[in-house]
Amino acid sequence: MKNRKVVPYAVTKSGCSAAFFGDYHLHSSFSSDAHDALHQICLQAVRLGLSEVGLTDHLSLFPQDPNYNFLNRLYSAYFEAVDECRQQFKDSLTIFLGAEVDYHPHYEDEICVFLHHHPFDYVIVSVHYVDRLSLTDARFYLSRHPEVGIRQYVDTLKRAVLLPGLAVLGHLDWIKRGWRQYWRDFPYKPELLLEAGLDQALQVLVARGGLLEINTSGIRRGVGEPFPGEVLLSRYRELGGRYCVLGSDAHNASELAHSFHEGVTLARRVGLEVVSPLRHQKRVSEKAINHSVFHQSSIKTFKEVDERHG
Repeated sequence: MKNRKVVPYAVTKSGCSAAFFGDYHLHSSFSSDAHDALHQICLQAVRLGLSEVGLTDHLSLFPQDPNYNFLNRLYSAYFEAVDECRQQFKDSLTIFLGAEVDYHPHYEDEICVFLHHHPFDYVIVSVHYVDRLSLTDARFYLSRHPEVGIRQYVDTLKRAVLLPGLAVLGHLDWIKRGWRQYWRDFPYKPELLLEAGLDQALQVLVARGGLLEINTSGIRRGVGEPFPGEVLLSRYRELGGRYCVLGSDAHNASELAHSFHEGVTLARRVGLEVVSPLRHQKRVSEKAINHSVFHQSSIKTFKEVDERHG
């Protein structure tokens, strides 16, 4: 592991480029389930030859979540720690201040208010819970028929993709971890997610200029493929999606850029271009997509929620 070196990929005919080559989904000691300091993560990134990293610690406003009241309480310290690393690594690494929002429809207003008052370079929105149960918790799977659980998951994704401030939709088919473990008599098929309405979430993501993440932790976690896999990535491309980001979802420094070779190869195979989220946001702005109905709706939502909460 110590000698692992990430080699940037050249631009290919399929449009997949990684000249900058960064990892945009990383957790540090500012998440309750990670332990390495930001400095250790940045040092490992330099050792691996990365040129960009996005630090995306958990932002959870759900009281039953281990990360509840963690990053929101430590935002100032997080901001200062990232700024300090930017100074220390200014000649070798570009560092983005990000967050992974743990989406809960019951706490949508609170999430919007926090994001409105606490700037991040970009935000990943992920669904880890459905019906207040973790998607890694056996109780979710054992308490409902698979078809019901699948539809609940997809319905939550369809709401999550509308969240103001979303730049990246994280690990789209996260449910397949527990699905394969607890619904063994109901084999995982990504087509079932599409049949439950996942197309609608992907269409909204494309229309608002958001990005889909190829989260390579699926390989590390024994799922056998990234989140999402090739079927859903291909469907995203068919619906007009052109861009994706790579994220290792590392929870310690040794996991940075893990399985990125597989991630880039998959992106190339389905015809997606690997981009940096912040650079993509600038591109979207330049193309005036920020003036779309989705963007105007997001601005209105931020203001309305802020007014409701004083």
